[in-house]
Amino acid sequence: MKLKNVIITLLVLSALSTYAQFKKIETPNVYYQADIYKDNAGEIYSTLLNIKFNQRLIDLPMGIKETKYDVMKTSTLKTLLKNIKQKYGDFKLKKVYINAVWGDNKRKNKRNGKWVTISERSQVFELIFDKPQSINKIINELKQNEYVEYVEGPAEFIPCIQPNDYYFSNGNQWELDSIDAVKSWDITKGSSDINAVNLSDCHSVMFLHGIKFMAKIPNKNILE
Repeated sequence: MKLKNVIITLLVLSALSTYAQFKKIETPNVYYQADIYKDNAGEIYSTLLNIKFNQRLIDLPMGIKETKYDVMKTSTLKTLLKNIKQKYGDFKLKKVYINAVWGDNKRKNKRNGKWVTISERSQVFELIFDKPQSINKIINELKQNEYVEYVEGPAEFIPCIQPNDYYFSNGNQWELDSIDAVKSWDITKGSSDINAVNLSDCHSVMFLHGIKFMAKIPNKNILE
């Protein structure tokens, strides 16, 4: 009994020593999908990976979002995930698009009314571990499997300023997207000192600090 307690104590101390070497990665104005850590050797750790399968491997009932690897329809990937569990610890698979089903990848473009094909979403999952793991090692193992379309670490999110103009949000002012103008709101939100004039629906001229800008519209003749 004493030997068992000693072994447990040593394991706990070893774990505490390992996690004490972790440094949480924090960047101003950047948000992460899950906490990310770096150890003294520069290895990256986290509890989350994003993974997408390129075949119909997991079918979950509508509204169900979590499952285990043993529901896989292919033995090779099931065996790989079993080995990862044995090496790195227990994990679960969380479906990102809860109501997505295989083959539901047709959408209607709100701007031109045409039907388009979007990326298959039913096989996109978060792989969530109980404890932080060396995600690059796991990524290297998973991406070798033929059924894995991609696997990557936690996403980074950078807040962006968006205008609240109704005609922009509903897609009418598509020319702002075409020239990537949205990013400008992160630089400046405008000023009463800026003069702007809208000449017609087909083109516009703006004067910013004495410099003339003209938006070019496809299939329209613009006088400069």
